[in-house]
This record gives sequence, C-alpha cells and structure tokens, in this order.
Amino acid sequence: MRRRDGEVTRGQWTLLPLSHRATILLQVTKEEKEACKEEERREAR
Repeated sequence: MRRRDGEVTRGQWTLLPLSHRATILLQVTKEEKEACKEEERREAR
C-alpha cells in the first residue's frame, strides 16, 4: 500500500476487516482515476 497522510500502514491493513479493505481500495482507485483525468485535461490544453 502506498503511504499518504492518514493512510493505513501494512500492519494496520492486516488487522482490518475485509469490508474496510474493500472500501479503502475503492476510495484509492477513485482518487487515482480522478488524478489521471486531471493529467489528461492538462495535456489536452
């Protein structure tokens, strides 16, 4: 897992229930998609 401010460390990650892991992963992928879109917009200009 990548470390950001307030992000879960590997040790904490293994303690999380699967439902928590799923929501965190969804959140991360959503953020990455938005970041990609922003980069594409910048390149298009």
